[in-house]
Amino acid sequence: MNNEIKRLLEPLADEDAIVSVYCDDLARDAFLLGYLLDVDDSDLLLNLLSPGGEEDGFAVVAGDTVFSVSEDRPYSAKILKLAHLKGQKKRTIPSTEGSPLFDLLAWAQTHQTLVMFNRDVNFTGFVESYTDTSVTLLQVDDYGKEFGRAVVDLAGVEFIRCRSAELKDIELLHRAGKAGLDGIFIERGN
Repeated sequence: MNNEIKRLLEPLADEDAIVSVYCDDLARDAFLLGYLLDVDDSDLLLNLLSPGGEEDGFAVVAGDTVFSVSEDRPYSAKILKLAHLKGQKKRTIPSTEGSPLFDLLAWAQTHQTLVMFNRDVNFTGFVESYTDTSVTLLQVDDYGKEFGRAVVDLAGVEFIRCRSAELKDIELLHRAGKAGLDGIFIERGN
């Protein structure tokens, strides 16, 4: 991670400030917005907020993919106001592993919640195990169905999402399938 960016972010991790994180060179107007929960030399951990002020899970972003951060105060103030009006609260993940990346993986494994790597639905699943270099996932598709296992090399990971609205929906479908509720909601025309 760029040292100047890290110096800007470190004090913000102890505040309730929200930051905009830009990490896509191809879409320079695309960014993540959220509470900065933790930052180290390699990664940062955010509790994301949607453009409508809804709490939208967690993300770990590889520091070397971040090309800009901002405290865009007018936009942030708008989002914080919406979040407050909607009763949204900052959520945290305990620091148990000593790094944002491993804190998120430990939390996701403990809470049996889906993670998505690099915005790729093919690398979405439940964390079964992890080491310093890889993660083993029980893969789950968009319909909540398990379809195998994958090992993800952490060296290639730029971004991990957890507890987003999209992933919560997939978890709900997964639980329904496990409970034998697949297909009972489909009504046929009269």
